Amino acid sequence: MPAPSAASGRLLVADADPGAARALAATARELGYEAETVDSSQAALARLRDAPFDLLLADQALPEGGGPLLLREARRVDPQLVGILLAEKERLPAALAAVPGEAFDWLQKPVPPAILAAALARAQAVRRLRQEVAALQPSSALVALSRRLSGLLDEEGITEAVLEAAAAQTDADEVTLLRVEAEDSTLQVIGARGEGRAAIVGERVPSGTGPVGYVAQALEPLILHGQVQDPRIAPLRPRAEIRSTLVVPLIAEGKPVGVLTANAIRHRPFMPADLSGLETLAAIAAPALKTAQLVAALRREVARLTGAPRLPAGGLDTTR
Repeated sequence: MPAPSAASGRLLVADADPGAARALAATARELGYEAETVDSSQAALARLRDAPFDLLLADQALPEGGGPLLLREARRVDPQLVGILLAEKERLPAALAAVPGEAFDWLQKPVPPAILAAALARAQAVRRLRQEVAALQPSSALVALSRRLSGLLDEEGITEAVLEAAAAQTDADEVTLLRVEAEDSTLQVIGARGEGRAAIVGERVPSGTGPVGYVAQALEPLILHGQVQDPRIAPLRPRAEIRSTLVVPLIAEGKPVGVLTANAIRHRPFMPADLSGLETLAAIAAPALKTAQLVAALRREVARLTGAPRLPAGGLDTTR
């Protein structure tokens, strides 16, 4: 058996033959991959929508349209997914016709462990490259945000622009922006989008608690899937309907000024590329939010000074 691959990832094997699927998954696990199996195209697509996967092995002879159709539909769920087509010897001509249209590679069944190891390593390298390219490409949402923020100084306008861009960037069902309140070590919700989310605006979260509080202190982004077991980042009010969550800090001059979150409910689970995109968005938004806070503080100080009692015309009375 080949040594475990350093380029491990998550693999889904779609094969109507349960024995063949289990054998491939077992070999992949010995190579260091997390592997699951399904026996139909419908089951594969449902699983891809429920959880993130890096690679997909699809049997040419799958019912419901076969492996090539599954690979095409799977790329609609996750454009960075890398698919490999599996085929019996007699079906190789059809499999080859699907490469490179729908599949990155093809393998003849039964697949020797050494061949599988090499194919998965190549596919995982392509997966990482696709994710890096996607993260580097400025989306229309990021370009639009940069343009809008250049003319805004008020927190309300900046918040609206950031939430709109975050929703467009991630296609999330819910997005929320919180401001760091250094005076009392809390974070305050200053904007939220999503069904019923307007009601949480104004709420405060203690720093250091839940995913948002953790990110505000650690200044590290988080991507969470399903129920969170880690007590350090467990949500204060868990919601079973949330499939996936992104949490990123907004950092200006080395200090946190806010936290941006995105939730996937009906949307597919988030991928690392989604987290990278939201981090880029947060980096654009943080200086603008910091500037808005400084402007607001300056306006408060001006109001305080202009509203103070005026001195008599003669100045201070120094005789008393």
